[in-house]
Amino acid sequence: MSSEPMDILLVGLGAVGGIYAYVLERSQRCRVTAITRSLYDSIQTHGLTINSKKYGLIENWRPYRLVRSADEAADRYYRFVVCCIKCLPDVEPTSAILAPFLLPCHQASSDARTNLPPTVVLCQNGIGIEQSLAEAFPSVHILSCVAWIMATLTSPSVVESRTSTPQNCSVQPINPGGPIIEHDALDRLVIGLYEGEGFAENHDDPDQRPCNWYVEGLLDEDGTALIGAARTEKLQCGTNEMQLFLDVITAGGCKAEAVGHIQPARWAKNMVNGAFSTMCTLSRASIAQFLAPDFLPHTLPAVRETMVEMLCVARALGYREAELSAETVDEVISLMLQNSQSKGSVSRLPSALKASPANQATDRRINPDVPPEDKDPDGTEVKNIGVDGPMEQPSFKPSMLIDMERNRPIELEPIIGAVLERAKSKAIETPRLDL
Repeated sequence: MSSEPMDILLVGLGAVGGIYAYVLERSQRCRVTAITRSLYDSIQTHGLTINSKKYGLIENWRPYRLVRSADEAADRYYRFVVCCIKCLPDVEPTSAILAPFLLPCHQASSDARTNLPPTVVLCQNGIGIEQSLAEAFPSVHILSCVAWIMATLTSPSVVESRTSTPQNCSVQPINPGGPIIEHDALDRLVIGLYEGEGFAENHDDPDQRPCNWYVEGLLDEDGTALIGAARTEKLQCGTNEMQLFLDVITAGGCKAEAVGHIQPARWAKNMVNGAFSTMCTLSRASIAQFLAPDFLPHTLPAVRETMVEMLCVARALGYREAELSAETVDEVISLMLQNSQSKGSVSRLPSALKASPANQATDRRINPDVPPEDKDPDGTEVKNIGVDGPMEQPSFKPSMLIDMERNRPIELEPIIGAVLERAKSKAIETPRLDL
């Protein structure tokens, strides 16, 4: 087996992309080529500073190779193409952005494995982010990733003060230098091979494929669904690629895990983004401000019902309690409450919220087969939903809010639009998401 490091391309060297580029090279098993346009000059001159509660302070760091454009990067074969840009299909589809590295003309000019395209790793928010890429490049293996990470990037020219509204936001000049990524201890990546969306209607039928109820993701060159030995072979090859990427990124220190079906994990993350990110953006508030004690009687019911609507859509796609627990809703809310308060305090979901007749009816709607249980009269304590440890940035703003403040496109289509599309196809009412 060759000891030569593999080449990995990272598209989108922002806050999240910067952390993963560093972690991948930290494994000492790969060379990362990173594409960045706006930060190229700054990073090339001063390097990138990572201030991480997990990885420490890394100053003046640069990846193996830094390029401005796809044309510069498309001069070699990459084993993995890691996509850390936001999914904005209404602006530019991911498949179009990655096409230069996946088209046959690029493969023909590669110096190794010319008969196989790179494996694409999608580190993006939202639902249905993979399908357009699967349809455009059916021979490509797609690793769909759910990133639980809290990282923010500060531009080299200014530092923004953490205030409540754009009107009160102030900027202070600092000494010229490279960008700075502030990273909390939270660093968990869930990885799965993309096979499609939905579970078969009859879960007990061994002849039913597990991911063919809503849309099929494993396709032949003519766009038809792979079946039989061809499907089995692609699943096995994709699983091998997933294990290789998992080995590399865990060797770099990331807490990553591979799962058999990624979509339930993606829906769990999307419930957070679809409720908290959108409402913080609408209210121009950080997470801590949105969950301030005086506002909880108004904000928590709205958040909970919005998350429940998304869970109902997921149920209609065949994701059962075993794959996506109804308890996830209140566990996420409790986690966010804990992280929005001072360190060391214990957060509970207010019992009044859990005990309301409307919420009890909602609980029966999303999980009708589970009888009501006696709850702690003081509320529901924080449970583990796979996100380890408190996030210690109480003034943290969701990226959707930051994008809105900076007049950039927001991830509305993959986070909300895709859910509404699936709700309509399954005749599920979503009055809150419709707003």
